[in-house]
Amino acid sequence: MTVPHIILSKQQLFEYDTLTVNCEGFFNKVIKWRVLRNVSGQTTPCNTNSELFGPCHIPVAYPKDSGEYWCESRDPERRSESVYINITGSEDISLFLLAVLLQCPHRPVMKGTNVTLICTDKMAAPNHTALFFKDGETIGNNSSGKLTLKVSKSDEGVYKCRSSEGRESEEQWLAVRGEDGIQHNSLVRTIRFLFLPIDKTLM
Repeated sequence: MTVPHIILSKQQLFEYDTLTVNCEGFFNKVIKWRVLRNVSGQTTPCNTNSELFGPCHIPVAYPKDSGEYWCESRDPERRSESVYINITGSEDISLFLLAVLLQCPHRPVMKGTNVTLICTDKMAAPNHTALFFKDGETIGNNSSGKLTLKVSKSDEGVYKCRSSEGRESEEQWLAVRGEDGIQHNSLVRTIRFLFLPIDKTLM
Protein backbone atom coordinates (compact mmCIF):
# COMPACT_ATOMS: atom_id res chain seq x y z
CA MET A 1 0.00 0.00 0.00
CA THR A 2 1.35 3.39 -0.99
CA VAL A 3 1.43 5.84 1.90
CA PRO A 4 0.09 9.30 1.03
CA HIS A 5 2.58 12.10 1.54
CA ILE A 6 2.41 15.86 1.49
CA ILE A 7 4.24 18.11 -1.00
CA LEU A 8 5.04 21.76 -0.32
CA SER A 9 5.77 24.48 -2.86
CA LYS A 10 8.37 25.94 -0.45
CA GLN A 11 10.06 24.86 2.77
CA GLN A 12 10.78 28.37 4.08
CA LEU A 13 7.91 30.84 3.79
CA PHE A 14 7.66 34.54 4.48
CA GLU A 15 4.62 36.75 4.89
CA TYR A 16 2.87 37.49 1.54
CA ASP A 17 4.41 34.39 -0.11
CA THR A 18 2.22 31.98 -2.08
CA LEU A 19 1.69 28.59 -0.46
CA THR A 20 0.60 25.42 -2.28
CA VAL A 21 0.10 22.12 -0.46
CA ASN A 22 -0.38 19.01 -2.60
CA CYS A 23 -0.62 15.28 -1.91
CA GLU A 24 0.56 12.12 -3.61
CA GLY A 25 0.10 8.41 -2.92
CA PHE A 26 -3.63 7.82 -3.08
CA PHE A 27 -4.85 4.74 -4.96
CA ASN A 28 -6.20 6.51 -8.00
CA LYS A 29 -7.67 9.76 -9.21
CA VAL A 30 -11.19 8.63 -8.29
CA ILE A 31 -10.52 8.82 -4.53
CA LYS A 32 -11.27 12.26 -3.24
CA TRP A 33 -8.79 13.74 -0.78
CA ARG A 34 -8.29 17.09 0.86
CA VAL A 35 -5.76 19.08 2.83
CA LEU A 36 -6.56 19.76 6.47
CA ARG A 37 -4.72 21.95 8.90
CA ASN A 38 -4.58 22.61 12.62
CA VAL A 39 -4.02 26.30 13.28
CA SER A 40 -4.28 27.73 16.80
CA GLY A 41 -5.84 24.48 18.03
CA GLN A 42 -8.62 24.39 15.41
CA THR A 43 -8.79 21.79 12.62
CA THR A 44 -10.27 23.13 9.38
CA PRO A 45 -10.00 22.42 5.63
CA CYS A 46 -7.06 24.25 4.12
CA ASN A 47 -9.17 25.44 1.18
CA THR A 48 -11.79 27.93 2.25
CA ASN A 49 -13.39 28.33 -1.18
CA SER A 50 -15.67 25.94 -3.03
CA GLU A 51 -12.75 23.63 -3.92
CA LEU A 52 -12.81 21.60 -0.71
CA PHE A 53 -11.00 18.63 -2.27
CA GLY A 54 -7.65 18.51 -4.01
CA PRO A 55 -4.57 20.71 -3.54
CA CYS A 56 -4.68 23.67 -1.21
CA HIS A 57 -3.60 27.00 -2.64
CA ILE A 58 -3.11 30.09 -0.48
CA PRO A 59 -2.29 33.07 -2.77
CA VAL A 60 -1.08 35.27 0.10
CA ALA A 61 0.18 33.59 3.27
CA TYR A 62 0.31 35.25 6.69
CA PRO A 63 1.83 34.21 10.03
CA LYS A 64 -1.66 33.21 11.18
CA ASP A 65 -1.51 30.43 8.54
CA SER A 66 1.34 28.76 10.43
CA GLY A 67 0.36 25.34 11.72
CA GLU A 68 0.13 21.60 11.11
CA TYR A 69 -0.92 20.44 7.63
CA TRP A 70 -1.80 16.96 6.35
CA CYS A 71 -3.75 15.12 3.63
CA GLU A 72 -6.54 12.61 4.08
CA SER A 73 -9.11 10.82 1.95
CA ARG A 74 -12.79 11.62 2.16
CA ASP A 75 -13.68 8.62 4.43
CA PRO A 76 -11.10 9.41 6.13
CA GLU A 77 -9.41 6.03 6.08
CA ARG A 78 -6.07 7.19 4.79
CA ARG A 79 -4.03 10.20 5.79
CA SER A 80 -0.48 11.38 5.36
CA GLU A 81 1.96 12.37 8.05
CA SER A 82 1.55 15.94 9.17
CA VAL A 83 3.99 18.73 8.32
CA TYR A 84 4.41 21.91 10.33
CA ILE A 85 4.51 25.00 8.14
CA ASN A 86 5.86 28.23 9.59
CA ILE A 87 5.31 31.59 7.91
CA THR A 88 7.78 34.24 9.08
CA GLY A 89 6.16 37.64 9.61
CA SER A 90 7.52 40.76 7.92
CA GLU A 91 8.57 42.17 11.29
CA ASP A 92 10.69 39.06 11.86
CA ILE A 93 12.30 38.90 8.39
CA SER A 94 15.10 41.32 9.29
CA LEU A 95 15.86 39.21 12.38
CA PHE A 96 15.84 36.06 10.26
CA LEU A 97 18.22 37.54 7.69
CA LEU A 98 20.58 38.97 10.31
CA ALA A 99 20.56 35.86 12.50
CA VAL A 100 23.71 34.51 10.83
CA LEU A 101 26.90 36.51 11.25
CA LEU A 102 30.29 35.86 9.66
CA GLN A 103 33.16 37.17 11.75
CA CYS A 104 35.87 38.18 9.29
CA PRO A 105 38.77 40.65 9.70
CA HIS A 106 37.73 44.12 8.59
CA ARG A 107 41.32 45.28 8.13
CA PRO A 108 43.71 43.81 5.54
CA VAL A 109 45.60 40.77 6.82
CA MET A 110 49.23 39.91 6.14
CA LYS A 111 50.10 37.11 3.75
CA GLY A 112 51.20 33.99 5.66
CA THR A 113 49.18 34.67 8.83
CA ASN A 114 46.38 32.44 10.14
CA VAL A 115 42.84 33.82 9.94
CA THR A 116 39.82 32.13 11.55
CA LEU A 117 36.39 32.77 10.07
CA ILE A 118 33.56 32.22 12.57
CA CYS A 119 29.97 31.59 11.47
CA THR A 120 27.42 32.30 14.20
CA ASP A 121 23.70 31.47 13.93
CA LYS A 122 21.75 33.09 16.75
CA MET A 123 18.71 30.92 15.99
CA ALA A 124 20.53 27.55 15.91
CA ALA A 125 22.17 25.25 18.44
CA PRO A 126 25.63 26.37 19.70
CA ASN A 127 27.48 23.58 17.85
CA HIS A 128 25.93 23.97 14.43
CA THR A 129 27.55 22.95 11.16
CA ALA A 130 28.52 25.87 8.93
CA LEU A 131 29.26 25.89 5.22
CA PHE A 132 31.74 28.50 3.99
CA PHE A 133 31.86 30.16 0.57
CA LYS A 134 34.42 32.29 -1.26
CA ASP A 135 33.37 34.19 -4.38
CA GLY A 136 30.26 31.99 -4.57
CA GLU A 137 32.16 28.68 -4.42
CA THR A 138 32.10 26.24 -1.49
CA ILE A 139 35.46 26.09 0.30
CA GLY A 140 34.65 23.91 3.31
CA ASN A 141 32.39 23.11 6.23
CA ASN A 142 32.93 22.63 9.93
CA SER A 143 30.79 21.32 12.77
CA SER A 144 32.17 23.99 15.11
CA GLY A 145 31.22 26.84 12.79
CA LYS A 146 34.86 27.86 12.30
CA LEU A 147 37.25 27.78 9.35
CA THR A 148 40.96 28.62 9.67
CA LEU A 149 43.00 29.77 6.67
CA LYS A 150 46.75 30.22 6.27
CA VAL A 151 46.36 33.31 4.16
CA SER A 152 47.86 33.71 0.70
CA LYS A 153 47.08 36.33 -1.92
CA SER A 154 44.65 33.94 -3.60
CA ASP A 155 42.51 33.95 -0.42
CA GLU A 156 41.51 37.56 -1.03
CA GLY A 157 37.85 37.77 -1.99
CA VAL A 158 34.21 37.80 -0.88
CA TYR A 159 33.19 35.36 1.86
CA LYS A 160 29.91 34.26 3.37
CA CYS A 161 28.64 31.31 5.37
CA ARG A 162 25.47 29.23 5.61
CA SER A 163 24.25 27.53 8.76
CA SER A 164 22.86 24.00 8.88
CA GLU A 165 19.41 25.61 9.17
CA GLY A 166 19.81 27.11 5.69
CA ARG A 167 20.28 30.72 6.77
CA GLU A 168 23.09 32.74 5.19
CA SER A 169 25.26 35.59 6.41
CA GLU A 170 25.91 38.83 4.61
CA GLU A 171 28.99 38.86 2.38
CA GLN A 172 32.30 40.03 3.81
CA TRP A 173 35.43 41.17 1.95
CA LEU A 174 38.77 39.72 3.07
CA ALA A 175 41.74 41.79 1.92
CA VAL A 176 45.25 40.32 1.85
CA ARG A 177 48.45 42.38 1.85
CA GLY A 178 52.06 41.32 1.30
CA GLU A 179 55.38 43.04 2.04
CA ASP A 180 55.61 44.39 -1.52
CA GLY A 181 52.20 45.96 -1.22
CA ILE A 182 53.08 47.72 2.02
CA GLN A 183 56.36 49.13 0.63
CA HIS A 184 54.58 50.27 -2.52
CA ASN A 185 51.83 52.04 -0.58
CA SER A 186 54.40 53.72 1.65
CA LEU A 187 56.34 54.91 -1.41
CA VAL A 188 53.20 56.31 -3.02
CA ARG A 189 52.32 58.25 0.15
CA THR A 190 55.87 59.67 0.22
CA ILE A 191 55.72 60.80 -3.43
CA ARG A 192 52.34 62.44 -2.90
CA PHE A 193 53.74 64.30 0.11
CA LEU A 194 56.75 65.59 -1.87
CA PHE A 195 54.56 66.96 -4.66
CA LEU A 196 51.99 68.82 -2.57
CA PRO A 197 50.87 72.06 -4.31
CA ILE A 198 52.43 75.27 -2.95
CA ASP A 199 50.13 77.91 -1.53
CA LYS A 200 51.42 81.13 -3.17
CA THR A 201 49.53 83.38 -0.74
CA LEU A 202 52.01 82.37 1.94
CA MET A 203 55.02 83.57 -0.10
